[in-house]
Amino acid sequence: MLPMVTVPAELAAAAELLDGAVNYLSASGVPCRRPPLGMMVEVPAAAVEPQLFVRADFFSIGSNDLTQYVTASARDNSTVAALCDPLQSYVRVVPLEPVAMKTRKEMLEEFVAEDASDSFSRYALALEYVKAGQTDDARREFEFVRDNDPAYVATYFQLAQLYRNLGLKHDAEKTYRSGITVASKAGDGHTQSELEGALESLLME
Repeated sequence: MLPMVTVPAELAAAAELLDGAVNYLSASGVPCRRPPLGMMVEVPAAAVEPQLFVRADFFSIGSNDLTQYVTASARDNSTVAALCDPLQSYVRVVPLEPVAMKTRKEMLEEFVAEDASDSFSRYALALEYVKAGQTDDARREFEFVRDNDPAYVATYFQLAQLYRNLGLKHDAEKTYRSGITVASKAGDGHTQSELEGALESLLME
């Protein structure tokens, strides 16, 4: 769970790092599963519109820090501690209780509907489809990103893994090799290594 998250880009960056680590372990043959990624809602900017943080799997309300931010006071400073009262009306304008939210998949589907060329949202939506077992939908989204934004290197690993799970070994091998070429041209040694490891594992099957 991530503390002090202010903007969605921070959460997205952390999610990319987590996905990369899981992909690396998987490509290395290490049994693993991606853990849920949550965030603390303790910065007013996040509390006002938590629905924007679509990469969060869960939220935890940090009412103590949130109250101190809203009141510009500190509980351990006796001269202003009285201001740090979460029951005051000026604090309750910030949502301290969980809000009704759309699922991450629903939010991403809306983002894609608004901007069909948004590779990040399509890629993230495909991952949601994979988790939901909607393999046809996931394949459609991954292939769209690959065909329309071939430099989006993360797509190749996930699409190849999907092909592999569907028993499409030739397609998986071709996708791994294409991804290796793209990663090499981009100077992305980490992703290139992941793809090479996964390809080696596939060829040994």
